[in-house]
Amino acid sequence: MRIRWRTMLLFMLLCLVILTGTCLQGSARVTAAAQADGGVLSADELLRLGAEAHAETVRIFTAAFEADLYGSSKPSWQEVRSQLAPYWDAALLDGDLSSFYYEQLSAWGYEMGFVFPLWQPENAEEIKIVSASAKEIVADIKVPTSYTTSEYIRLKMVARDGGWVIASPLSYAL
Repeated sequence: MRIRWRTMLLFMLLCLVILTGTCLQGSARVTAAAQADGGVLSADELLRLGAEAHAETVRIFTAAFEADLYGSSKPSWQEVRSQLAPYWDAALLDGDLSSFYYEQLSAWGYEMGFVFPLWQPENAEEIKIVSASAKEIVADIKVPTSYTTSEYIRLKMVARDGGWVIASPLSYAL
C-alpha cells in the first residue's frame, strides 16, 4: 500500500510540473483586454494586425526600392501614403514613414524587413502586453532585428474607424 501512495504522489507531482511548465511556456500569447467595436483583441490578433501592416509596408517599399534600383522612378510619396494609410497612424505616415521613404529606403534595400520585423510573424519569440484599453494597446514583442540579434520592439496600436492602426515610431539605425 505504501508503494502505491508513493507512486500516486510521484505521478501527481510529475503531472503538476508538466502542467505548470506548459502553462508558463505558452504564455507568449497572452490575451489583452483591448476592445474595438466590442471585440477583445488578443495577443495573437495584435501580432496578426502588426504583421499585416509590416508585410504590406515591406512589399510596397521593396517595389519602390526596385523601381528606383532598376532605372524607373519610385512612386510618389502620396501614392505610397494612400496604400499605407489603412495600417499606420497619420502622424507616422507624415513623419517616420515619409522620412524613411525619402532618406533611408535605398540604404536598407532588401534588408528593410529588419525595420519592419513583424512582416514574418512566425519569427516573433515573445509578446508582452504592456497596457490595453478600448482605444489603445501597447505590447513589447521580441523579434529578430538583425541577422544575429533579437530585441523587443514596442508596438502601439490605436483604435481608428472600428479597426486598429500602428502608432509606434520606427526604430532603426544604419
